[in-house]
Amino acid sequence: SSANLKPPCADAMPAASGNPVQLIRVDDDGKCHLQDSAAAVLNQIQGRLAVVGIAGLARTGKSFLLNRLLGSQAGFEIGPSVNPCTKGLWIWDRPIQVGPDLQCVFLDTEGLGSTQRTASCDMQVFSLCVLLSSCFIYNSVGAIDEQSLEDLNLVLHLAKNVHVRSGAGDRSSEELSELARHLPALLWVLRDFFLRLVDEHGTAISEKDYLEHALKPVSGQEDKNRVRSTIKELFPDRDCMTLARPVADEGYLRVLQRLPYESLRPKFREKVEVFVEKVYATLKPKLVGGTAVSGATLAGLALEYCGAINRGAVPAIQSAWVAAAERELRLRRAAALRAYRARLRAEFDGQVPLSEEWLRTLHEAASAEALALLAAPGLDASDERTWACREELVRGLAGLYEQARADNLATSSSACKRVAAKLYEERILCKLDAPGTYGSVQELIGDWGQLRQEYMQMSLGPAQGEVLSAWLFQQMTESVQKLSRDIQNATDQRCSDMQQRVHEAEARSMHVSSTIQSERSEQREALELAQQQWLQERRQLERQLQEAKHQVAMLPQLPPPSVPPHVAAAMVSHMWRRARCLICRAQHGLPCRVVDPAGSGAIPARCRFNAEAEVLMVEGLPSPNCRPELLPQRRPLRDVRNIWVCADSELARCAHRVLPRGVADAGCLLLLDAPPRPLGLILHSTQAREDFLDSLAVLIAVQRSRKEPELVQRCSPGGLRPPGLSLQSVHISGPICAWLAQAGQGEELLVPPESSSATNSALREAAETLGMSEFWHPLES
Repeated sequence: SSANLKPPCADAMPAASGNPVQLIRVDDDGKCHLQDSAAAVLNQIQGRLAVVGIAGLARTGKSFLLNRLLGSQAGFEIGPSVNPCTKGLWIWDRPIQVGPDLQCVFLDTEGLGSTQRTASCDMQVFSLCVLLSSCFIYNSVGAIDEQSLEDLNLVLHLAKNVHVRSGAGDRSSEELSELARHLPALLWVLRDFFLRLVDEHGTAISEKDYLEHALKPVSGQEDKNRVRSTIKELFPDRDCMTLARPVADEGYLRVLQRLPYESLRPKFREKVEVFVEKVYATLKPKLVGGTAVSGATLAGLALEYCGAINRGAVPAIQSAWVAAAERELRLRRAAALRAYRARLRAEFDGQVPLSEEWLRTLHEAASAEALALLAAPGLDASDERTWACREELVRGLAGLYEQARADNLATSSSACKRVAAKLYEERILCKLDAPGTYGSVQELIGDWGQLRQEYMQMSLGPAQGEVLSAWLFQQMTESVQKLSRDIQNATDQRCSDMQQRVHEAEARSMHVSSTIQSERSEQREALELAQQQWLQERRQLERQLQEAKHQVAMLPQLPPPSVPPHVAAAMVSHMWRRARCLICRAQHGLPCRVVDPAGSGAIPARCRFNAEAEVLMVEGLPSPNCRPELLPQRRPLRDVRNIWVCADSELARCAHRVLPRGVADAGCLLLLDAPPRPLGLILHSTQAREDFLDSLAVLIAVQRSRKEPELVQRCSPGGLRPPGLSLQSVHISGPICAWLAQAGQGEELLVPPESSSATNSALREAAETLGMSEFWHPLES
């Protein structure tokens, strides 16, 4: 009964719980493909299932009606253009519980009559929707006229191309009636309807009466009359509903799903609510041959229908139902076997053996649960296929039980042997290995009796008696024989030892005096030899000490530092001024380009620093090749580990190879190695890159020396090391040069600024001293 079916609550707008998933995809060649994700959703649905499907011309608002049935303003996609939003057939991935043992699935279809699809594709979509639905909604615009009947001529193809049984010939009225018993109820929804519902005498009529009047034959319209008669024969359970236009402004129809539901015309909303109530009030489970389908059976029907269409065959409902039922039987049998295995694994993990009685009880309980899964509602228990499947399941369960018994026996045998071996080692073997522990065989036999009692208490499983009678009995026999041999050998050994001790005592008494004299002579000779060796080693060590002192005195003195302090101070001042100049220029953004690691070239960008000059920020300029995940970029200077140029590393050369030929010169490329990934920059010239490198090294040293002050403390004492010939390969991860660390500590630690001419003079002197004249650039005033 459908009297107690209730629609879902629509108060929580606009989002519905779940998502649409594609059930059947129709490719460009007209082949139909059941999608695994939707089949998995259907396979999880147990019990009776109702299917509400909708079809109609493209852009007529089918998805909007399904969303209202879902109790949502947004669910199935609604698009504003003439291109269809729904391709193939789609279902909602969460069924609606509409009764104690009834769930409902909503089926949306691709719009018919689209310019992007053929008439054959329309026929496939229409036929699949009708065959899979228990309530079929046909959505059209305007009144039922000649054009709307022309649009619905697909029912003629349905009557011609769908059979109840395979191998059927030409249609007869009886066969159409039999086909009609397998087809869903029809609800024809007329959108944007503005006519008054009256008959030819002006008397008000109902919407269903209007439908029946429109389906009456009209003289001179034989083609349309065939459509009318076919609709009446195939859909004896039919009804009609009319809906006014939802908004007065036609422009809002394009964005109907984004409009608040309360903003739609009240008359339209009232009829939509009536439509929802009518659908749920008349909702019935999907039946095939009088049997309600489940989710798995519906997936099997869809698979069989798709296969028949792809083969060019005529879909036969009974054949598809048989194949779908057999498929569901296979799925249920596999699920029952999985449930049986899971139940056994929950009790028997292969580590702790079970008694034979407990394993048999567990098998009977798990078998009953597995057979109950096979006998779940939705299948005819008297059908021979069900019985055959049940027999196969029983045989499969018996095989699994025998395997479980074998595994349990093996586990029990291993466990019992471990218990027996442990008890034997602790109770018997440790005493046998200690000579004299057992004084007689009777004591050993008494320990074996105690061991047997403990073994029977600790061992488990069906192998308990077998291990006791075989393994332990053998060990007991061997242990008694070993003890008897040990007792006899010990007696013999004691007699021999007594005789030997008598002979040894006599010999010792005869040679004791001579032995004492010999030992004293040997000890005196050994002491004299040890004294001589000690004197030789002492003289050798003294000679080695004198030679080492002489070698240390001959070592040359280390040269003084190569950079005088006043030269280093001038270099510090010079580097700091250049760094401040870079910060000033970067306030409005330094033009550069960013290397795209995906290989699309270089992206125009600008570099700048934050107010504290702690973070380098790279922002992209408008460009069609700029990807959102590439720009903008932020690199804290304290995290920069290396600055590379093209000639410095394979990493930099790889970055250069991603640029197309001629995009940039290698002398303009640099690479910042900093989390989360290296950042490649291209400056407009080699000189600009060198100036950027030198100044950025100072700013990095500022942040690194603040973050890691121990780097500055590792500088060589007593002077400043030379900075090197160029900053174009600065390995920031190593010890910071003393002059760079001093520059990085801030202007407050610098020497008092000198005039430009004095500073230039000091820098020129430093460059000539270090052989770096070609790298010297005079300071500007």
